[in-house]
Amino acid sequence: MGMRGASKGIRELIPVILAATLAISSCGSQAFKGGKPLDEFEILHAVERAIVKIVERALPAVVAITARDVRSSMASYPDLGSREERIIPVVSGAGFIFRPDGYILTSEHVIRDAREIEVTLYDGREFKPKVVGVDRSTDLAVLKIEAPEPLPTLKLGDSDQVKVGQFAIAIGNPLGLKFSVTFGIISAKGRSMLAYTPFDPTVKYEDYIQTDAWLNRGNSGGPLLNSRGEVIGINSMVRTPSPFLAEGPGFAISSNLAKLVCRELIEHGRVIRAWLGIRMMKAEGGVKVMEVLEGSPAEKGGLLPGDLIVEFDGKPVEEEIEKFRLRIASTPVGKKVKIKVIRNGKPVELSVKLGEMPPRYAGAIERPSSPLEMVGIECEDLSPKLKRRFKIETSIKGVVVTRVFPRKPAARAGVKTGMIIAGVEGKRISDKDQLVETLKGLLDERRESIKLWVIDGGKRRMLIVELK
Repeated sequence: MGMRGASKGIRELIPVILAATLAISSCGSQAFKGGKPLDEFEILHAVERAIVKIVERALPAVVAITARDVRSSMASYPDLGSREERIIPVVSGAGFIFRPDGYILTSEHVIRDAREIEVTLYDGREFKPKVVGVDRSTDLAVLKIEAPEPLPTLKLGDSDQVKVGQFAIAIGNPLGLKFSVTFGIISAKGRSMLAYTPFDPTVKYEDYIQTDAWLNRGNSGGPLLNSRGEVIGINSMVRTPSPFLAEGPGFAISSNLAKLVCRELIEHGRVIRAWLGIRMMKAEGGVKVMEVLEGSPAEKGGLLPGDLIVEFDGKPVEEEIEKFRLRIASTPVGKKVKIKVIRNGKPVELSVKLGEMPPRYAGAIERPSSPLEMVGIECEDLSPKLKRRFKIETSIKGVVVTRVFPRKPAARAGVKTGMIIAGVEGKRISDKDQLVETLKGLLDERRESIKLWVIDGGKRRMLIVELK
């Protein structure tokens, strides 16, 4: 399959370059060498050599990324009410070094919820990177590796200067084939509304470049290059008519959007964005407010559903909806902005103090909020009803385990649903509050392990929960 894919790529490449060659000839402008005009095949070879040089210069700065034991959980979406969780052993992706001191840009979804991340350079060296910061709103992440010498880099170009029809070169690790190169053209710019995920409240900021350069799983995070060898996009996804098909147009996050995100992630570890708190749609003459979120800056500033926003912070609202959302997000948090709206046919001017995007909408990862979550269990006081449910003798006292999270410390220690926690580190446990308080004290001491005394099937035994 790999050879057939490579042959297909070559067959698709030849007509593109031949078309470019013929276009040069038909325009009446000729290339010269030694005072003599070059024929079509010499021009073709010149284009080919240029592409080879671009790839040779770029490859040393491209990295392969392997994420291990990636947790995929529908519990991330509370509206589903689902607790299904599964572990994906290996996820492959790509990235590239954009600073000689080891900063790497990649796709956030490649490393999301991974237990371990490994970076492989083109020269074969392997590193365990530090996660500098992630941004689910744009699907970007910055990693850092420590190398003994300055590393080769790729320059982030100006994606606003990209023209439809220009050449595009993609590098990545599709289907596990490391450091693969594909070639095509820019098919479109400014694509959006592509990364919608049901039940996910994360606000997405999208500015995609569409390309016909062949992309597949494993290309995510890799660079999309222009004919100067500059990164104009970060490969992110393939749009297919069916989840069972891998063929379709590819999309890359624009380099100019990536520049803004990288700077914030390196400086703050996260992206700080301003928040207005409305749901909106493009309308003639501006942007129409469809919903005002409760407690939002928009509600406090007097915006109402049905308002047509025609001016924001002294400038008319003429851009597409995605550009306007980016304009709001890029405004300093806490700034009071003048917003002019048309309400019931009459102009109204409002003053709104922008807030910071709440974690819920920024895609923030929820951290364990209680000792039970950190250990990886849910428990309840042993009531008569639970004793009947788990077939526990009426004389037994303690706390019953009602849920065990996969791959958490308790699960690794062998704790199972229905077990009774009767003691912790020699201390008898009689109710849930006492268990939580005891675990909290031990966790505050930064214990590496905790001894649990459990009753399982009427038998008492000790389990050691390793926390590190």
